[in-house]
Amino acid sequence: MNLVMKRILVVEDQRIVGLDIQGKLEGLGYEVPSIVSRGEDVLETAKKTRPNLVLMDIRLEGKMDGIEAAVQLRHSLDVPVVYITAYADDDTLKRAKLTEPYGYLLKPFEERDLCITIEMALYKHSVERKLRESEIWLSTTLNSIGDAVIATDRKGYINFMNPAAERLTGWNKEDAVYKHINDILKITDEDTDKPVKGFVEAVFKGKTVLRLVENTLLFNRQDDAIAITASAAPISNEKGNILGAVFVIRNISGKKRAEEELRIRDWAMKSSISAIVLADLEGRLTYVNPSFLSMWGYKQREALGRSIVGLWQNRDRAMEMLNSLNDKGSFIGEITAQKKDTSLFDVQLIASIVKDRSNKPICMMASFVDITDRKRAI
Repeated sequence: MNLVMKRILVVEDQRIVGLDIQGKLEGLGYEVPSIVSRGEDVLETAKKTRPNLVLMDIRLEGKMDGIEAAVQLRHSLDVPVVYITAYADDDTLKRAKLTEPYGYLLKPFEERDLCITIEMALYKHSVERKLRESEIWLSTTLNSIGDAVIATDRKGYINFMNPAAERLTGWNKEDAVYKHINDILKITDEDTDKPVKGFVEAVFKGKTVLRLVENTLLFNRQDDAIAITASAAPISNEKGNILGAVFVIRNISGKKRAEEELRIRDWAMKSSISAIVLADLEGRLTYVNPSFLSMWGYKQREALGRSIVGLWQNRDRAMEMLNSLNDKGSFIGEITAQKKDTSLFDVQLIASIVKDRSNKPICMMASFVDITDRKRAI
């Protein structure tokens, strides 16, 4: 047992008794930084000496007794209190319990009882402090993450909701707590437009994580539809008994909108009558649309990876276009192209360098319009 440097503040109004307790404590290996006789002096002395525990006599000199002093300590310092007294009447015990002491010793007490009570109090306080720190860490984490988190008891009634869940559902925590999760988590299948049934109930019946697919809509308190994906799992104790459940919901509306925009852009490029290509910075084709394949006569697998320079009759003219792209970031002009079968045709070319958000070049983009008939008509 390591008792080194454990400081015990003794609060005792009888000097002789206080010195006797000090002797016992020092004999057990504890340090006693001070003996206080007045309740009014306890808090200030504790702030100066920073004890690991306070042995507090209930009857003290002055207007403040040990229970009142313990209340001050509890509000100002995180230090456990063990009461020592010769009085054990019911009213005193009731008042003492309200301060949540870590022990209670009746005078006279044996050295062994003193040691056991102190060590139990120190251990309990250490465990509670770690638990509080863990709760603070967990609470801070849950409150700062972007996903909505809702926890319930074993009957499905909400007992926790983080700020992201408040924003997503439109319910503030004060209104949502003690409501059933089904009253808050109103989810619908986007494809069938029908409510998703049995998801919550399945969580409490199973022992694994359940997930909702991405075609799910959540209707918030304002009845707005929000695209979500969600997972849920039961909370169980060490015996496997379900204590509740946790639901994690992610708003994917932005992702769905971005995907839809990409689909529209992809369809626009595919359906364009202009030939459109993407090439890496070395000029190798990475994307070609159907109009390009029709215009040049290549199959897609033949075109991808091909150098853009090989599409022109005059390679010097092609290099001029590439140099302009590199120097100015864009090129507009007419050029004679060469099809797969080596036949020639004229195109109007608009090309540019595509840059990312940091203004770094990432690829080339070009569009072509066949102007052969127009030039022949001149």
